[in-house]
Amino acid sequence: TSKENADAILKKGFNPSKDGLLGSGVYVTTDLGKASAFAGSDGRILRAAANLGSVQTVDARKARQGGFSEVAWQRSHDAAYVPQGEGVARPEHCVKDPTRVVPLGVKK
Repeated sequence: TSKENADAILKKGFNPSKDGLLGSGVYVTTDLGKASAFAGSDGRILRAAANLGSVQTVDARKARQGGFSEVAWQRSHDAAYVPQGEGVARPEHCVKDPTRVVPLGVKK
């Protein structure tokens, strides 16, 4: 994220994205390469603790190909997980409730 967004997140916590491959939520990854790609050369990588709760593994290939969000998981789970190769090049989670993700600091 940008330096400005990182500062705001550290002060006030995460805000869910309005949309994305897995719909609205806070997107997190354990893959440093993915985080670095999103941060870009001027951005920041935040360390966070995520209480994922009930997680559904999602194959997001059809959503990626069709240009729509895969959101069915949000009716019955707290988070979704997309493994590498199932619609994403690197794994990610989407956490529905932003209070489940606590910022811990800046890595980059």
